[in-house]
Amino acid sequence: MKAGNLSIYKNIIFLIWLLLTYHGSVGQNNNWLSISLASAEGKPKAVKDILSSNGLMVFVLDPDCPVSQKYGATIRELSQEYEQQGIASVAVYPVVGITKDKIRKFAEDYNYPFTHLLDPQLKFARAISAEVTPEVYLISKDAKLLYRGAIDNWFYELGRYRRIITEHYLKDALKAYLQGETILKDNTQAIGCFIGSGMSDNNARHH
Repeated sequence: MKAGNLSIYKNIIFLIWLLLTYHGSVGQNNNWLSISLASAEGKPKAVKDILSSNGLMVFVLDPDCPVSQKYGATIRELSQEYEQQGIASVAVYPVVGITKDKIRKFAEDYNYPFTHLLDPQLKFARAISAEVTPEVYLISKDAKLLYRGAIDNWFYELGRYRRIITEHYLKDALKAYLQGETILKDNTQAIGCFIGSGMSDNNARHH
């Protein structure tokens, strides 16, 4: 093999390794599933305790984030729709100083029918490399990470959103998973408020 071709071959192998490492890093090191967090409903729980017969949607939220607020109805509808198909839901709040009372009020305002976990020390958020709210993680029934990122492409930056949603990332991943098909897009860029920064005009991740 010529030196030039060998160099190209090595570069291709290296890029493939990087892609596999990036997409699998959270799924392979799944210690975050066992992190115990205070529950707004009562006893401390870990995400693995909430896994249902077919899997779990983990919504990472902040009650003060406008994007989290905007997705209130969407998250509730997704939870209700897929609960019937054996997919449970849980919300995790990586917010410094967050209280159970605030979470209960937030859950009541948006009529969320699922478990709510507090992460004031950001242990869970750091373990899964979450950076913004809202972000969603789809977990299989055998505790493997299937999808992470945005719910859809409604928002393209903080305070700016499309009139018509054209990409339903989470729904597409759920549909493929439940039908035993390959999830074509398993990682997207979440748009919202940076975790641990507090709300500000610059506290956004742009598309």
